[in-house]
Amino acid sequence: MDTRRIWRWKATVSPVSFIANNGNTYPLCFSNPDGVFVLEDSWVYGSVDDPIRTFGGKLHVMRNTFEKSGFTGGECLNIKSGSVGNFAYNLFIGSATNGSKASNNGGKNPQTTIYMYNNTYIDCGYRRAAAGRGGSINFEEGSRGVAYNNLIVNCKYGVRIVGANGTYLGNTLVSADTANIKYGYNFNYVDSTFIANEIYPTGFATKIQSTDIPAPGSFLPASYKPGQVYDGSAVVGKNNPSFVNFPLPQTSKRMRDISVVGTYNFRLQSNSPALGKGFTGFSPLANGVPVSANFGATEITPPNKDLGAYPSDNSGNKH
Repeated sequence: MDTRRIWRWKATVSPVSFIANNGNTYPLCFSNPDGVFVLEDSWVYGSVDDPIRTFGGKLHVMRNTFEKSGFTGGECLNIKSGSVGNFAYNLFIGSATNGSKASNNGGKNPQTTIYMYNNTYIDCGYRRAAAGRGGSINFEEGSRGVAYNNLIVNCKYGVRIVGANGTYLGNTLVSADTANIKYGYNFNYVDSTFIANEIYPTGFATKIQSTDIPAPGSFLPASYKPGQVYDGSAVVGKNNPSFVNFPLPQTSKRMRDISVVGTYNFRLQSNSPALGKGFTGFSPLANGVPVSANFGATEITPPNKDLGAYPSDNSGNKH
């Protein structure tokens, strides 16, 4: 095996907070379509833009914590064409835009395919001021993959899937590969009507999934179609995920002000409604990432019966 083609991190990444020339800066930038990118058990804090951007490669991103990513824009994980991989058991808190985004922009092969499962997203999307932007999970521009078992708390938008090409609020959008995206069993908790109305983002292609929590029937009319406006006020403050230590409802601070873990603990208490609600009927994407203590993934952890990054069997995030 040519180990020069494998980038493997298990560390703490803390980039500088300002770049004087105003150019894009990605603290971790991977651009080898034939290579392997492994990021495990790491703590990534801050950045001006995306802390991690890939332009191709075989990806394995598991059990990491991402804090305060991006200044007024930027995703924790911004993935471009030629990239295939698994993102699982990661904690995203206070991202400027989305926690994780998949895009096939760039013209490389293979088609961007990302499996995002068993992640926890907290208070993401609020430093991106543009309407329709920011949130939790995003598929756009020809990307495909899955989004299962994710725990999304007070994020600006729920799972965002860009539909038919066109313009939305002045932004030119390119559709994801909607026929090849599977999702469901995602848990949303919200503390405001604004974000309750965007669990299924207005103007986008995200469809009702009967397996989601809260149950779509508890706040969506039977006539609802993807992209329509609806009233989600009925689910505000409902289905508290019962973290070991995190203030819900969030009343003492604006949601955008919480962007670091600090002393919070996002493990689930024994009474959490997120326990036992996961979907295990799929396998991680087989993308050729080797399992190796030195030159690959420690393990490729399968989906869990519990939702989010901290399942009760302790197989997930260790932070």
